[in-house]
Amino acid sequence: MSVLLADIDATCAGLGYSDGQKYQAEPDAAESLKHLIWILRRDLDNHEYRRHLGRSKVLQTDLVYMLPDYVHHEELSDLLIRLLVILTNPTLL
Repeated sequence: MSVLLADIDATCAGLGYSDGQKYQAEPDAAESLKHLIWILRRDLDNHEYRRHLGRSKVLQTDLVYMLPDYVHHEELSDLLIRLLVILTNPTLL
């Protein structure tokens, strides 16, 4: 198991949380998003990091809730869209 998998889990935990009405991003959420993008750009040939993010369901539990609440926050919305594009683009097999 890669050391980065634990790093991915810690980074995802640092994004924020939903209080049921609004997603509450942590103050360093932008840095966490940048770190996830950095990790995914260095993914292995077996796409271990992408698959780990899929299993952790960060897309369903954090990213889709964060985007509507922070669409007017320029930095966060830009980073969110960049991360979503990376996660939703198919990989070359």
